Amino acid sequence: MIAGTGYKVDVDLLAFLDPALRSQIKAVHGAPALNSLFQSSVRDLHFVGISSVFDFGPGMRFVHGTKHAAIVAGHLRGAARMRRTAAR
Repeated sequence: MIAGTGYKVDVDLLAFLDPALRSQIKAVHGAPALNSLFQSSVRDLHFVGISSVFDFGPGMRFVHGTKHAAIVAGHLRGAARMRRTAAR
């Protein structure tokens, strides 16, 4: 067993996100504040896995939490379907 303890989620340290985008993400203790669909305060920006631990609990750190990515995928698929319908 490997115990990877001490990792702290901090959206300000996500260098792959543009600084302007990072500044729009509401965070609690460094972790993004998420709604029930894992969406952050930035529309259509979702977080799963360890970055969702603060809102959804420690199960998000493990494989058990991967099923929640399906929630996000379903939401995005539905949103894309609605955009296509509206464009017609």
